[in-house]
Amino acid sequence: MSQKMMLLSATLSSGYGVQGQAWRAPENDTRNLTDVEVQVKLAQTAERGKFAFLFAPDFPGARGDMENRAPASTLDPIVTLSVLAHETTRVGFIATGSTTYNEPYNPARQFKALDVLSRGRMGWNAVTTSDPDCCGELWRAGTAACGTL
Repeated sequence: MSQKMMLLSATLSSGYGVQGQAWRAPENDTRNLTDVEVQVKLAQTAERGKFAFLFAPDFPGARGDMENRAPASTLDPIVTLSVLAHETTRVGFIATGSTTYNEPYNPARQFKALDVLSRGRMGWNAVTTSDPDCCGELWRAGTAACGTL
């Protein structure tokens, strides 16, 4: 009989999980939203826990109720994962990268560079973006992705 294996992964987003109001809890420090050292500690903890990879979502715009909710993602995944890859040795990384508001060559080049620098630990969740929350904030607001052409 073959031995069953479990693949563990985690999402790096706001630093407070998926509960939208968790960032308001008194024991949480709101500076964690943009503190790369917090992200490094999370990655190192995941690595010690034998996690296979960490997922860094990205969204090219501001979403939702910015007055009352923490942002879903705060720092650029390529920059953040460059630091995390340097501070870890085994855990893998997957990040979202939109090809709608970048020429596909540019994110492909960035993800390939990070894959080389991390010694093969990087993956690309390549997506197109059509969410109206990002369309008005970017220079291509009149593109077909935003439903206006």
